[in-house]
Amino acid sequence: MYTKLPKGEKLVSCNFCFVIHNLHKFVFCMIFNLFSFSFKHQQWQYERIDGKVGGAERQVKIDLFNAEDSSRFCFLLSTRAGG
Repeated sequence: MYTKLPKGEKLVSCNFCFVIHNLHKFVFCMIFNLFSFSFKHQQWQYERIDGKVGGAERQVKIDLFNAEDSSRFCFLLSTRAGG
């Protein structure tokens, strides 16, 4: 059911898009948790920034994702991440 991306490829876009308006913070976090659970189950490496991630850790995650030889295929970024 899942297609593994070739080495060096990242998930840039998809065939569907979720537009979520005015959902409670808890629901949005649960959606991220579902993605995270699925990625971990498939042993896919990813980065996630949400409201619980501090400023210094944010930059580390961004750098890990953007590295030339990065194995992270997806970056989950919450609108509640601040900045």
